[in-house]
Amino acid sequence: MKRFSTPIWKISAALFAVVMVLALAGLAQAQDRGTRFEGDRPDREEMINRMISRLGLTDDQQEQMKQIHLQHREETEALHEQMETARERLDELVDAEQFDETAIRVAGDEYGALQTESFVSRAEMQQEIREILTPEQYEQLTQMRDRHHGMSKRHSSGNKGGRSHHSGHKQAAEDG
Repeated sequence: MKRFSTPIWKISAALFAVVMVLALAGLAQAQDRGTRFEGDRPDREEMINRMISRLGLTDDQQEQMKQIHLQHREETEALHEQMETARERLDELVDAEQFDETAIRVAGDEYGALQTESFVSRAEMQQEIREILTPEQYEQLTQMRDRHHGMSKRHSSGNKGGRSHHSGHKQAAEDG
């Protein structure tokens, strides 16, 4: 098996950043036209087309990128639905009137396993994408991620991406 010098989390973060940058660009473009997405995100194919344009992919790379996306889309959507359900269950248990440590631990383990599976899936997809990019294109992708992370840090309210109302408490404790 081939060893990679870049940690998997960096690769996953790069892909996530590209998707976020493209989504934000789509929202900005829609607002320029006087429209809004009303909670919907831009069409995935549209986001891929923007990334293709910005990275200057060849026709072959474009086709490979679209195939990678299609192969992972169903799996990603299913995992996200499962994670949302597991997270809701975990929140219900945490907020329940009766404390049940065992149930919370089981639900937490299930949620954690789904998160891990999601990270592995994203890493697999990111690696497949990296393998079709030139070093220059991958550097562009990395720069897009870095710009996105810089923007996210400036606009964050202290909650590091957690959706639960509980995560803000954890961050406050860490900031101490």
